[in-house]
Amino acid sequence: MPLTSSSPGGRAPSADDQRFELVFASFYRQGHALTFPCNESGDVNIDSLPLTARRNYADVCARVGRDYALPLVRPTLKLTH
Repeated sequence: MPLTSSSPGGRAPSADDQRFELVFASFYRQGHALTFPCNESGDVNIDSLPLTARRNYADVCARVGRDYALPLVRPTLKLTH
């Protein structure tokens, strides 16, 4: 669960890179999960998140193994009009 502001290559992920999401499933609430945009490697650009999402991300990372499962990276569903 990298808590970084840039990808391993040294550049911040762009909007085009963020076609994936990091999913933290709840152990106690069936069907409940927290998701955050990330790159294919699961790196979250913390600087691009709104303040509330930053706080939620830090909180869920601290609760992995206790309240939430290890996160999974999955492609986001792109809806077209």
